[in-house]
Amino acid sequence: LSEKQILSTVDMQLETHPFAKTFSTKLLKFSDVRSGHDKIYYESFSDEKDRKRIEKFSVPNHQYVDGNIKRERNKDFRQKTRAGRFIAVSKENEPRSKYLKEKNKVFDRNTLSAIDLLYAKDPLPSDSELASNIVSIITKNNTQVE
Repeated sequence: LSEKQILSTVDMQLETHPFAKTFSTKLLKFSDVRSGHDKIYYESFSDEKDRKRIEKFSVPNHQYVDGNIKRERNKDFRQKTRAGRFIAVSKENEPRSKYLKEKNKVFDRNTLSAIDLLYAKDPLPSDSELASNIVSIITKNNTQVE
């Protein structure tokens, strides 16, 4: 099937699931943007020697002291509350915010585990196959945003 045929098939399957359709549409648009960037990159650096040279460029990682990831983290880059205290990872089992509670209904542990398995495949499925599979997982797990 061509990419257009795959997209048409996915669209027909998603008509009854507005969230899934929105998700897949945005995922596919992201894929189009990436493809466009790849095209520009290869047009701009058509010579493989040039590509290899620029791909070796590096910058220090300021998240770590002296930019060295083997050293300790730079505390100046940690997120802080308005009061200036460091933000810590929540140790609670469930989110407290209304926004995260809604997202948690859609992306529960089972859904995220199934999506992780998709991305662990070798070779990685195409973007349109991934989008279709993710929508199927969300639909199968009977999760919808209200």
